[in-house]
Amino acid sequence: DANLEMPNTLDLNGKELILDADADTSITADTDDQIDIKIAGSDNIRIKANEIENVSGDFTFDFAANLVIDADTGIKLNDGGVEYAQIYKSSNDLAIYSSVSDGDLKLQGNDGGSIINALTLDMSDAGTASFNHDIKLIDGAILDCAGDLSIDVSGAEIKLFDDGTRFGTLFKTGNDFGIKSNVADGDLVFKGEDDTTTVEAMRID
Repeated sequence: DANLEMPNTLDLNGKELILDADADTSITADTDDQIDIKIAGSDNIRIKANEIENVSGDFTFDFAANLVIDADTGIKLNDGGVEYAQIYKSSNDLAIYSSVSDGDLKLQGNDGGSIINALTLDMSDAGTASFNHDIKLIDGAILDCAGDLSIDVSGAEIKLFDDGTRFGTLFKTGNDFGIKSNVADGDLVFKGEDDTTTVEAMRID
């Protein structure tokens, strides 16, 4: 074993500093304001002012505990130097921002090996939400619309179910509007409120 006594400053003047026995891991600064870290004989990491660059391939962070990112104004995501998204704190809210003009927000997942868009928010249409499949509400829910509520179906039918059993259908046939009871021998009943009493106004057998 040997001890190396270092002066207060050591000027390598751009020379390579070898770190391991087989001389394939090193640090060098032969480019102004840039540090190159070589591992297994290849340049892997470059450190510049306000920038850490992975020269090629993937870069993995592996922590024994949590990764904490503390950014005062937010996190920006870039591709090729061009920003496409931000994640930041807005008052007490979490904001996810799509930076590309009219760029949608997509929530994706793996459905049996296939990538699906579970939810798409269309930013070119004021954030219109498109769900790939069913919308299920766990508890009693209120659909509250500030204006008119429009229901547009391509199949010409609105099917009504109770606990999985279909009991009625609203449908379009030709230019007519149809109402159908889907329960065998189930009547169509029209009711209303007379003062505080529910009355049956008409029954179609």
